[in-house]
Amino acid sequence: MLKPFECDATGIMVPHVTSADEAREVVRLCRCYPMGQRPLDGGNVDGGFCRTPLEEYVRYCNEEKFIILQIESPEAVEQVDAIAAVGGYDFLLFGPGDFAHRIGKVGQIFDPEVENARRKVEVAAAKHGKMCMAVGVPGTASELLARGYYLTNLASDVVALSTAFSDRLTEFSSHPTTSAWSAYQPKP
Repeated sequence: MLKPFECDATGIMVPHVTSADEAREVVRLCRCYPMGQRPLDGGNVDGGFCRTPLEEYVRYCNEEKFIILQIESPEAVEQVDAIAAVGGYDFLLFGPGDFAHRIGKVGQIFDPEVENARRKVEVAAAKHGKMCMAVGVPGTASELLARGYYLTNLASDVVALSTAFSDRLTEFSSHPTTSAWSAYQPKP
């Protein structure tokens, strides 16, 4: 978890956190004293190759970098209040795809059981001052902000690219000139 920060990443996402102990361990490894026990290594990009004074470096590591903990299983949802109570990280991200998979409802990210779990994460985050983040969240921008979401995806890059290429391929393969060209292709 530390390497991305040393390369000056702004934040990290830690998947499949299931307990407060795991959340505390992430904070311990990623934050400097007094929040954690991250080693001081200002010799990397994030420390300006030892040009950043150590007090400034520690403040930067603790205040300017964000940590997202992903809640993606029934076990994590059961423990989400305790996870949210841990200090030193910023976001809780509910993973509806993995959660749905774990409860035997593959791909059903808007199933009532998945939505109920999402709401539990929202409530715990709000109660403990954490920001929410999620994919596939139904609602308007105003509704999502009121529910504590500060980051949400607008669309999936992978789906957008796949759809665009598929549409383009369909357009070309159904074009009369392209169909005629296939007659000249060698047969296996």
